[in-house]
Amino acid sequence: MPGTTFDKRAKTQYNIKKFQGGAQYEKGKTEEKQKGVQKKLQKHSRSSVDDLFKEFNTSYKGLSIVDIDDKIAEYGKNSIEIKPRNTWLHRLKNAFINPFNIVLMLVAVITFVFDVIIATNKDYATFLLIVGTVIISAVISLLQETKLIINLLTKNDWWASLVFAITIAVGLTPEMLPVIMTTTMDKGAVDMSKKKTIVKRISAIQTFGQMNILCTDKTGTLTENEIVLEKYMDVSGKENAKVLKHAFLNSYFQTGLKNLIDVAIIARAGSEKMNVFKEKYVREDEIPFDF
Repeated sequence: MPGTTFDKRAKTQYNIKKFQGGAQYEKGKTEEKQKGVQKKLQKHSRSSVDDLFKEFNTSYKGLSIVDIDDKIAEYGKNSIEIKPRNTWLHRLKNAFINPFNIVLMLVAVITFVFDVIIATNKDYATFLLIVGTVIISAVISLLQETKLIINLLTKNDWWASLVFAITIAVGLTPEMLPVIMTTTMDKGAVDMSKKKTIVKRISAIQTFGQMNILCTDKTGTLTENEIVLEKYMDVSGKENAKVLKHAFLNSYFQTGLKNLIDVAIIARAGSEKMNVFKEKYVREDEIPFDF
């Protein structure tokens, strides 16, 4: 109904507010830290050079040797340690540990348990086939990465190496797409579970990814199945008794089936002592809604 807003009186309103309050508290802490940093920067920008030297316990000549040794002992050296990441062992680990190989290894373990350990007639064929697939996949991945690095180091042809890498990625993506999609959606389901949301169908994660705000309601089980008119406002957003009056006249005198919204409007109008309009007005004609 234009000019009116409605709300359902839910029994779970306290839990919802509690959850929202926790999220707002974390957001407030971050904003408070940012404001603190901004205030310090503004304060330092207005301070004189002498005041800054005094506050930071230094001078035009900088820190003395004794002060430097004390700072190093307290905070450590002001340097970043960079460790080599692209080592042979690192590339070997990346070649074997990926979603595709992990899934295959899980299948291999299950196969080994049921076909070798539990089974009366032991069958190693399926287990060895899966393990062999994992090894071949890892070796190919390692060789491709090594070839890419060799091209970069020996031929110094960065463009050709980049084109080669993109070609390999495009060629492997269709084959790996089902595994990639399933792994990605599984990760999304795990992330949602950390936020107290259980995803029943994994495919729903794609829909979640397209949402900014999700509003849900379950009427009848957790709520009272009762609509209550909370506010009645005009086009300016201000509470206006005329809006409630006209809504009441429409809901009361209409000859169609009264729905829950009509009942809510009539109940609120009664609490505002508008029942007197039942005697003051008479229905002359009626134009039903065309929706």
